[in-house]
Amino acid sequence: MANKKRKKKDNEQDIDGIESINKSFNNNLLGLQAFVDNLEPVAQKYDASLADKVDEIFGSALQVIGIDIAELLKKSSGGEKPKEIQKIVKETLAGKELNKEQLHKFLKTLLPAIKVMPQSQLDLLYTSSFVMLICYFDFLVSDLIHYYYRIYPDSLSTKEMTLKLNELKSCGDIGEAIDYLVSKEIDRVLFESLKVQKKYFMETLHIDVRDKIIDWIRLEEATERRHIIVHNNGIINRRYIRNLDPSLLPEGGLKEGKKIYVTKQYFNDAFNEILIAGIILIQCCWRKWAKDKLDAADKALINLEMVGALQKEKWMVSERLGLFSKECEMYDDSSRLTMDINYCQSLKWQNKDAEFKNELSKFDISTLSPKYQLAICALKSDKKGFYKYLSNAISVDGLKEEDFMTWPLFREMRLEPEYQTKIKSILESLPKNDGE
Repeated sequence: MANKKRKKKDNEQDIDGIESINKSFNNNLLGLQAFVDNLEPVAQKYDASLADKVDEIFGSALQVIGIDIAELLKKSSGGEKPKEIQKIVKETLAGKELNKEQLHKFLKTLLPAIKVMPQSQLDLLYTSSFVMLICYFDFLVSDLIHYYYRIYPDSLSTKEMTLKLNELKSCGDIGEAIDYLVSKEIDRVLFESLKVQKKYFMETLHIDVRDKIIDWIRLEEATERRHIIVHNNGIINRRYIRNLDPSLLPEGGLKEGKKIYVTKQYFNDAFNEILIAGIILIQCCWRKWAKDKLDAADKALINLEMVGALQKEKWMVSERLGLFSKECEMYDDSSRLTMDINYCQSLKWQNKDAEFKNELSKFDISTLSPKYQLAICALKSDKKGFYKYLSNAISVDGLKEEDFMTWPLFREMRLEPEYQTKIKSILESLPKNDGE
């Protein structure tokens, strides 16, 4: 097999590379999420203000031809819902005969409304952020492929790759020539559809793409949607319909020539799918290409991803990462326990009671260290047991005050009035270390 012939460079730079890729991907998505969260209320306020202005202009235009919206609504069945207003205006206009002078005044009054009606700022925010989101996934695919050929350079020898003479002349040495060939290979892969890229990871990089956990069908739709937004102004074309899984068609289907949008719900769903897929791809590559660094991979999955998702109340993301972790070899029992507990927490907060109870039954609390006994009590909402194990968890396992105040696991317990008082009391009663 080809993978048996691969020669790996064994140095610390390799693991720094995969850790750097992981941090870069997470930072990109965190930054994008913060960007959307910060601008969303501003865009909402702008759109609402613009809508009020347009309504005012429209009302003035109707008054020019003798229609008073307020008076009509008083006579109607009630509410000022947009559809009801449209119906009233349509029926009233149908019963009116406008002369040329009235029509001219009506259109002249409406003209300012046309000038102040650009695309919704919220639509622009979600659409532009969605395009950036898919770009970040492209960056990740590029980084992982580049990393693979950096640690397994001999893999290039099995590929039929060519350099033109002018391209070869532009390279200073063999190293630059190899980098150039790798860049050409990455460009070729990124030009292909996500379906082809997925196959490349499986067959060329020998990576398990976890079909049962990653929703590749939805990701393929997202990349196709990005394509028509960027290259066809969001207008649905035959390529999009041809490449789309029928199960993803909305009720009523999609028609060629219609415009497709990125709603808030769609953006959030796509964001979570990209986040899950990216984390799992990185973890799969990490665990295959740097098996001697499982401890670092475990810490990243636990602290950066699973706990991070729980803190942001992304229960579904943490659940899917928990399912992935169950298929992974862990560095030690502590990592396994921590991941399983976080997985249970994600089930509990989604009210998946049957799955939660099933997972909880797998723990034998009598065999666990104090901090894990404390964690199981927190999962069970067992206040009596929680305070029973609290002292030992602090004195034996060294839990700090910050842990109790920030860990998502203890969120429910933090609602208890005596929670902070009891923790501080125990911490103050313990002897201080000489170094403190």
